[in-house]
Amino acid sequence: SMDRPDGVRFTRYGPDARGTEMQVYRIPNCGHVWPGGRAVLAERITGPSSDKLDATAVMWEFFSEHPGPGFRS
Repeated sequence: SMDRPDGVRFTRYGPDARGTEMQVYRIPNCGHVWPGGRAVLAERITGPSSDKLDATAVMWEFFSEHPGPGFRS
């Protein structure tokens, strides 16, 4: 694990012999929201949001680097 300058904790597991990898991002004090996305529900329901990470961009980068069977970019 490593803490990024913005306070987000990043942990990488793998890759193993087959190339399987998992990445975990933990954002302190962030509720159950899509990081970097638009707030849909009230904060009292979901908890605080965060703009420290753009979850959509992170996922796209990960899947672009780890194409599975049938994946075409």
